[in-house]
Amino acid sequence: MKTIIYKKIKKLAGMATTYDYLIKYTDCVEEVKSLDYLVPIFKGTVVLYGKPIRPTGFIFDLDYETLKILID
Repeated sequence: MKTIIYKKIKKLAGMATTYDYLIKYTDCVEEVKSLDYLVPIFKGTVVLYGKPIRPTGFIFDLDYETLKILID
């Protein structure tokens, strides 16, 4: 299992989904952290560098067994 945390660097117009950011328009995000284990999400919160963050969305990629988390 693996977790990758991405941060939005460009705002997409309209009702863009997490899928749009993480799969279709990867130039709109940058990788913040890649971990070789599955990160637990507790009540919609992830702890990154000791600070709690609220993901705006996430995708579990079954092909690669990777959890992709999107933050603002």
